[in-house]
Amino acid sequence: MTKPAAQFLVQYNSYTLPGYAQGESFEDAVQITDYAAPYTYDPISENMGTNPKNLTVSMLVMDDSYYLCREQIQTAATYLKSRRRGYADLYVGYTDRYYQAIPVSLKYAKDVKENYRTSKYDVVFKAKPYLLSAITHTISSSIGNELITTDVVSRTTADGTYSPCIITITGADLITISGYTETGDFCGFLSFSGYNDSESTFTIDSSNYTTVDESGKNQNTRQLYVDYALFVGTGKTYFEISGEGQIDITWNDRWAL
Repeated sequence: MTKPAAQFLVQYNSYTLPGYAQGESFEDAVQITDYAAPYTYDPISENMGTNPKNLTVSMLVMDDSYYLCREQIQTAATYLKSRRRGYADLYVGYTDRYYQAIPVSLKYAKDVKENYRTSKYDVVFKAKPYLLSAITHTISSSIGNELITTDVVSRTTADGTYSPCIITITGADLITISGYTETGDFCGFLSFSGYNDSESTFTIDSSNYTTVDESGKNQNTRQLYVDYALFVGTGKTYFEISGEGQIDITWNDRWAL
C-alpha cells in the first residue's frame, strides 16, 4: 500500500520509529523536600530539582496486512534496544532539540474489530528533565578583565532555562569568571590557575565538575574553589572575566519541557 509521509518526527538513537505519531504525553515532577519548623504548622519547603520525566509516545503503523503491521512494531522494538546502556538522543516532533532518554516499555494491543491494515503501539521512555538543543553556541573573550554577554547569540527567554557550560581556557595564568542574568540571578563562579603558556589549553565541564588539559589529564587541583559550576541563565547572561587569556564559553540551550 502507498503510505503517506510522516509529518511528526519520532527518532531514537538515530533510528526513526516506524509509523505515525498519534500523541505525546509526559509527567514533569519536581522533587520538594519539607523541613519541619518548630511552633508552626507550615513546613519550610525547598525545591531540590526536577525529576526525570515519564514520556509516552503513541504510534500508529499502516500496511497491507496485520502481520506486516506487527513486523513494523517488531522493528520498533529492535530500534529501541539498539543502545546497550545509557541515554540516547530522542527526537519527538522537533528536529533541532531532543531528549536524552532510555526506553522503559513498549506496549502493543490489537482490537480484532479494528482495521487489519493498522495497528498501534505505545512507547514509554525515562527522559532527563529537559530538552537539549542540537545547536551549540559560543561566546569568547581574549583581552582580559572584560564583561561579555550572550547578546552575541541574541539569547532571550525563548531560548530556555539554565544551561551548563564548557569553558576552554588557553594561555592563561589566573582566570576568574562570574555569571549573572539580566535580572541579577547568580549563574556561578570559577577561579582557575593555569600555566601562563600560550600553547596550554584546559577544558572545564561545569556540569560534571571536570577539568582536563589538552592530553586529557585531570587538572581539578587547578580549580581554586570546589564548587565551580557555571551556567548560562534564563534570558540574557553576563560573564565578568578577570585575567588574560583566550576564554571560550560554549553551551547547548536547555528547555524545561
